[in-house]
Amino acid sequence: MTFDLPKGFQDKNPNILKKVKEDFKNPDKGFHYLFQGSVGCGKTYLAKLIAHNLIKSKIVEPKEYLVSARKTYSSFLETISSSYTDKGTAIAKLKRSIGSVEFVILDDLGDEKPNTEASHEYFSSILEDRYDYIGKYPFARTIITTNLKSQDFINAYGSRLFDRITDIFTIMKFKEHSFRQENKSVVEG
Repeated sequence: MTFDLPKGFQDKNPNILKKVKEDFKNPDKGFHYLFQGSVGCGKTYLAKLIAHNLIKSKIVEPKEYLVSARKTYSSFLETISSSYTDKGTAIAKLKRSIGSVEFVILDDLGDEKPNTEASHEYFSSILEDRYDYIGKYPFARTIITTNLKSQDFINAYGSRLFDRITDIFTIMKFKEHSFRQENKSVVEG
């Protein structure tokens, strides 16, 4: 299986692309990536390209795979504050959408609103479930994107979770700055 990329994409991060391409050579093996970098450096775009290539190669089914941390946590807060009678089932379903699926992209971890200890506990719980799922199903694939540096990740979600992530995830640090700011002109006066 080959991994197709737009020409010139991520030229400043050749080691990241090399690792992804290597992993695509063995389609039966799972992979887990933690993409770290500043805003606009292409983390989510690369994650979506990986998903596109997995779907195109018929390795994963074309379904919802991109999970926004902010939207997921908002759904969780809506569920617990609603008058819905079976909140436990609804919360379990939300957590399963990340913790127990073959392929998931958890996008913008650390950007959940409100960014509180409760939100950190919620995502820590989900990622612990994901860690357990990966142990049972090694063909699973996971991508987490975040603007958080490693120490900020540890401060938010704890050293225990970060230790588990570093156990099975390849941490990929993007060097590029925001592509949205390239070629921007400022008109003054």
